[in-house]
Amino acid sequence: MRYVRFLPVLAIILGLWMLPAAQAAPAEAGCVFGPGFQTLHDTIPLVVGGCTGNETRAEATGDVTQTTTNGLLLWRVADNWTAFTDGVTVWINGPCGLQQRPIAARFPWEQGGGCDGGAQAPALGFRQLQQLPLPGCEVEGGISHDFTPPNVVDGPATLFSRSDPAIHFWLQLHTCSLYTSASARWDFYNPDDQFASSTSASLPVGRWSTIGAAARLPISGYTIPPGYWRVNLLINGAPVGQYWTLIQ
Repeated sequence: MRYVRFLPVLAIILGLWMLPAAQAAPAEAGCVFGPGFQTLHDTIPLVVGGCTGNETRAEATGDVTQTTTNGLLLWRVADNWTAFTDGVTVWINGPCGLQQRPIAARFPWEQGGGCDGGAQAPALGFRQLQQLPLPGCEVEGGISHDFTPPNVVDGPATLFSRSDPAIHFWLQLHTCSLYTSASARWDFYNPDDQFASSTSASLPVGRWSTIGAAARLPISGYTIPPGYWRVNLLINGAPVGQYWTLIQ
């Protein structure tokens, strides 16, 4: 049994991704919409407008964007939804169909709820979203005050005080045979669903009965807003899990 520990102190960067109110930009000859963006454009063509450049992918997150004459198209890999914003309003083609909201608001399903409009609190803990991109490996995840292999101190603790030192978001991969190095990445989102920070760890080549890693989010002494925090787990760039925890 071997573990990899990666517990950096994360600098929390709190900033809302916003655009200024869009101003009309000239369409660019020869640009084309990506497949998902084309669908959204065809649904609300007068809202989206024409493309002003081809889509681009952010190397750090995998998110895809494309500028238009009226604003910006976005596909977010962590949630697998497509959206358009003019800097004031967001139109999202998500799990509840096409919806629009102010840019600073959030739908219930974006906070762990459903499509019925009920303001449900997120289910705390770790949930697996899809199969690992590592054949044969099984994933287990959790949230703790401390992650100390081979024991996870506090078990599935998910409630935290602002005076607690930190939160550990841990994962364990079981029965893995890694023929090439794999990467794990944690993306942190604050209670306003703003991207806060990201950290990653490298999982080395080998045959492992269990291999573990964890990311550490410091609380005490930092400007950490209370509320529900979401953390997306990506393995080799694929979104495979999600953590929800509450700081109160």
